[in-house]
Amino acid sequence: MTASPAPRTPCPSPTCPRPRLAAVTLLVSATLTVMAGAAIAPSLPALRAHFAGTDHIDLLVRLVLSLPALAIALASPPIGLLIDRKGRVPVLRVSLVLYALAGASGLVVDSLWALLAGRLLLGIAVAGILTSSTALIADAYDGRQRARFLGIQGSFMGFGGVVFLSLGGILADQGWRWPFAVYLLSLLVLPGAIRGLHDGPPPARDPGTSPVADRVPWAPLARIYAVTFLGMVVFYLIPTQIPFLLELLSGTGASTAGLAIAFSALVSASVSLLYGRVSRRIGFPTIAAVSLALLGAGFVVVGEAESTAGVVAGLGVCGLGTGLIMPNGAQWLITTVPASLRGRSLGAMNTAIFLGQFVSPLMVHLFLSDGGPSHAFLVVAGGSAATGAAVALHAGIMDRQSRGRARAG
Repeated sequence: MTASPAPRTPCPSPTCPRPRLAAVTLLVSATLTVMAGAAIAPSLPALRAHFAGTDHIDLLVRLVLSLPALAIALASPPIGLLIDRKGRVPVLRVSLVLYALAGASGLVVDSLWALLAGRLLLGIAVAGILTSSTALIADAYDGRQRARFLGIQGSFMGFGGVVFLSLGGILADQGWRWPFAVYLLSLLVLPGAIRGLHDGPPPARDPGTSPVADRVPWAPLARIYAVTFLGMVVFYLIPTQIPFLLELLSGTGASTAGLAIAFSALVSASVSLLYGRVSRRIGFPTIAAVSLALLGAGFVVVGEAESTAGVVAGLGVCGLGTGLIMPNGAQWLITTVPASLRGRSLGAMNTAIFLGQFVSPLMVHLFLSDGGPSHAFLVVAGGSAATGAAVALHAGIMDRQSRGRARAG
């Protein structure tokens, strides 16, 4: 029986004096990531009014929201390679500082192009935080314990969305600049990253394995990345289109839009807490299929809604699906790749996540804008349901093949 590889853990030994601080720091770091771009979503209509007269203003305003996603998509692979070679914790610390500086730049800049530059830097910071913190979790936990912790991480992401979007909506009613202040919250996490997190020895290969074991399993990873990308294309219609839909339906302000999106994030956070139990009973592809189907069903309700209450009800259904997407993708990937490749594989995963977020508003602008926000939700609902059905079919085939191999063995 071979010895287990030495992990690179948040606390490098069982006698670490601050294990709780390490765990809390990783979880709170998660709140800064996936919904970071959407924190200013409630202020988009006011931001558009402030820069009225600028060429292509509708597209540029949506880029203010989605540009960090492009930066994350481009920066995550090299950051993943960096943390595999140099360590997770230094990257996390630097990224937390950059997050505050770049994110809060909207408080002072008065040029739309300078604002977009700050959003690019924010994306690089998010790439560093998300990749390094998830790699630390993957290194520190195994099996069911890891699935449970990733579910908690997904829940913290959802609760971060509740805080960011609710606070962003309230601040947006005071002026379009004020939501950018929420990015300063990363400075509260920095002391925990300095005092509670330390890199242990790098992940090692089992002594009995060959270098072939560290080759990237491209085929299964491609399936994971494709499902993740499509899920994010669908998901990101919520922060990019809901403020405009509610403004059109009932003339509601930014705070109402923020609270409506935050409600979906709250449902998502609650569902994420159950991921550890769900993953013990249902396979990764099936969970992905169910998540996409729930998003599609929620979008039908949103697209057909004639009031704010109807939109909120649809967003609640969407939250049931989004609560499983993030922890499922991460656990699916971590169980597929060798420990020594986790950083770069998670970096590529982040590329799939945030490239999907970047493409989502562009897709609406280029192909669906003529029909309005309601039309966009209904069209994407059909695509989400079709994708969910395809994933479910693939899951059934894989399950049957797995059972056949087990009987043959």
